[in-house]
Amino acid sequence: MQFKSFDTNIEVIGQTVFAIVDGLGHFKSFSKKYLLSVGIGIEKDGQLELDPNAWYSQDAWLVAFEKISKDIGNSVLFNIGSSIPKNAIFPPFVKDIESAIMSIDIAYHMNHRINGKEMFNPATGAMMEGIGHYKTEKVSEREVKVICENPYP
Repeated sequence: MQFKSFDTNIEVIGQTVFAIVDGLGHFKSFSKKYLLSVGIGIEKDGQLELDPNAWYSQDAWLVAFEKISKDIGNSVLFNIGSSIPKNAIFPPFVKDIESAIMSIDIAYHMNHRINGKEMFNPATGAMMEGIGHYKTEKVSEREVKVICENPYP
């Protein structure tokens, strides 16, 4: 279900949270309002400060998404989603668009943890369940269908 986490113990890494800041484009200052209102980040010298290595509540992050959607509109959510690749952690084997598409589910799990445990271990390839998945299906040589089973808009 959109905007509702699958488990209240899920967290997202701070580096990925920067996607909201980037996705708001010329209105980056609004990110402070939305993120601070849900307890993500701190205000320092009038600015939003996020720790890229800290873990933040996915529930809170989803509330921020929902507030942005209601207040500003879904087109901004598209911009935020487009900012994820430059803010999220991706596996080191990603070198081109094909390997990037195939790694979406791995990257998704690398940027989340549950009960304090990261949901993908790059050393072993072990992936934990609990946040849903991104699945890809090749439609043709130039088209891939992405199936998103997760709480994000």
